[in-house]
Amino acid sequence: MFSIQKCFAAICLIVSIAPVQARDYRYSDAHLHLVDFFQESAGVSKLIEEMDAGGIDHVMVSGIPVAKKWHENEPKRPRYYAGDDAPVYWYSATDV
Repeated sequence: MFSIQKCFAAICLIVSIAPVQARDYRYSDAHLHLVDFFQESAGVSKLIEEMDAGGIDHVMVSGIPVAKKWHENEPKRPRYYAGDDAPVYWYSATDV
């Protein structure tokens, strides 16, 4: 006789022994900044290595038009341009 429990058990058994196939997704990023807000970078080789590891095929590389000032009396370097009260300034050589 048909029962929901037996049907559910059969489905669970089939699903548990069926091979699992994950898709190999590749990504394209809308834009990427090669430098941080201090206009520093790990370099293009490191970027390409990390893109390969992350499955990213295409990016549009752009500069960052501002640079962060870091006051010498601040104990930690800010990680983001809005991370502290220190100003940013327009960095005209960002696309050079």
